[in-house]
Amino acid sequence: MTGGARRRKARLGHGTTNLEGVVAGLAAELVERHDCSINLELTLPPRHHGQMQFTKDSLAGIIEGTNTVTFRGWKKAQAIAGSRHRIWGHLIEVDDVRIVSTDDITDAEARRAGAISAEKLLGRLGDKVSGPIYRIQFHYVGLDDRIELRNTAELTEERRAKIQARLDRMDRASKSGPWVTKSLRLIATYPGVVSTVLARQLGQDRPSFKINIRKLKELGLTESLEIGYRLSPLGEAFAATPGGAPMAPAEE
Repeated sequence: MTGGARRRKARLGHGTTNLEGVVAGLAAELVERHDCSINLELTLPPRHHGQMQFTKDSLAGIIEGTNTVTFRGWKKAQAIAGSRHRIWGHLIEVDDVRIVSTDDITDAEARRAGAISAEKLLGRLGDKVSGPIYRIQFHYVGLDDRIELRNTAELTEERRAKIQARLDRMDRASKSGPWVTKSLRLIATYPGVVSTVLARQLGQDRPSFKINIRKLKELGLTESLEIGYRLSPLGEAFAATPGGAPMAPAEE
């Protein structure tokens, strides 16, 4: 291993003195990536923030249209009719949200939610059945709109300027100071590195770092890998343009 490689690994926390931290970070990332659940991010319009989780194996039923309902034990509604949510590279749209009782959940309804029976579905809700139960009906829309966005690498001056303006606003709005260029440079230099390690390099906690990277994904500049991230074709094209966020690799 060259001296530059050793220093680069040390900066990322791969030195032997930080090995336990790296292993812990990698384990956390693997749990998140492989626990068969995902966080769904709301797309525009409308602007309404919340989260839902679906098991990975429910995706086929959602695409086929056999899984069109989900039940959630929320304290308050975290989805509204008309909102769109991303799931594993696809989009769903919410048609209806209402509070129901446990008696309203029949075996037929449970099967629409991907469960074998009402008993199994209620068991999955666990203690949450003692509070409000929300019935969310949705339909499959199609592929995640960000896929086409991030793969369209042709940049006009107008498009480049709009992206840069958005990035500048993100930096100005940050209470912790500018973060965009540092994040893009780190991802460009270390694609596929666990997010816990990347966050540590920027002096951020992991949840805050991931929220920031989602903002870059909304612009089509980055994409998620099985572990970590990389610049998208659009992100690489933007980085290569004059005035784009500098992508110079870390010093050797």
